[in-house]
Amino acid sequence: MGYAFKKYFLSLFIFLSLSLCEELVYEYTIHEGANLVSFPLISDNYDIDYFFSDSNNNLITATPIEPHIISIITEGEMTFIDNEQWLGSLDEIDIKKGYWLISDQEMTFLFTGENLTDNIYYMHPGGNLISYPFAESQSYYDALPIITDNILAVLGENEALYNNNGILIGSLTTFKPGKGYWFIVNDYTPFQYSNPSLSSNINHPDELLRDDEILEFNQSTLQGVFFIEKIYLSGNMNENSIELKAICNNNIVGQSTWDEEFSDLIAMGNDGFSYTANYCSDNEKVKIEYNQNTLHILNGNNSWQSNNFEILTLSDCDYGDLNLNHNLNISDIILLIEHITLISLLSNDHQIILADVNQDYSINVTDIIIIVNQILNN
Repeated sequence: MGYAFKKYFLSLFIFLSLSLCEELVYEYTIHEGANLVSFPLISDNYDIDYFFSDSNNNLITATPIEPHIISIITEGEMTFIDNEQWLGSLDEIDIKKGYWLISDQEMTFLFTGENLTDNIYYMHPGGNLISYPFAESQSYYDALPIITDNILAVLGENEALYNNNGILIGSLTTFKPGKGYWFIVNDYTPFQYSNPSLSSNINHPDELLRDDEILEFNQSTLQGVFFIEKIYLSGNMNENSIELKAICNNNIVGQSTWDEEFSDLIAMGNDGFSYTANYCSDNEKVKIEYNQNTLHILNGNNSWQSNNFEILTLSDCDYGDLNLNHNLNISDIILLIEHITLISLLSNDHQIILADVNQDYSINVTDIIIIVNQILNN
């Protein structure tokens, strides 16, 4: 039975299910590799040996899905199948948690049940992988109540939000049924999503689509997020949409469009599965490219950490390159001396930033000495 026919069969079943019963129906479209999901439906049995098996009456699928699940991972727990047996510390599904489901193929299935009624999550400092407990999608404007300083960022599957002094910015525009989300918080925080039936439904941002079929990398269960505040190109602060790529070990591990301050670039890590071999590892420096040219880090830390985020300022020229020709030479020293001695002041913001080579917020003879040493060493 072809994949397209199976999907048609399941779509028909959704229609019939909604017509004949009052139970909610969640549809899951799974791609090969890592999928960030949740199962916020009340069920009779959450045991891992039962939940994904053909015996589960709440699971509707054209073909068995359990043989194609490589592993299921949540915060601090995981399980995998070996010789048709589930092994590991994760022994049952929690309707308030999110999960990485790793599959060896594309598949579509349904879960039916009653909706989660207790919509309160008690989050601890750090990363909290939680479910989204509604059958309706919501924009982040509607889904998130008043944002406190405790919520630093929210990560979905290759999408993220950054809390910039109460203003949320990033590619995660919509919370979706059946998806899981990492909430990064700095204190013990009770949290509750807004109910979609009470949403304002106004001024929603357009959803930013990131189609897995056109991405040049595989989804990992480990994600590091870089929010790019500013980008300087050829002496000017960039105001145009540009395509960025994250590189680890010469592999593309992330890509995104930068179109405003704090746009996110998510870099995938090596989670031990073959899909992400030679991806980023802890503390590895992530190279960021634009038009196949490496951008330099002016502010922030580009070391990779899972479920961590950093704020970066990027530049096509490195510190000391005052003539913006992508090369350190005597011309840069002359420009710096003329600026320090007030003969000819640097007026370009990009040049002024690059002149503070040691980043001590002062342009002086120390910066000249550093440039001279770099030229001699090269």
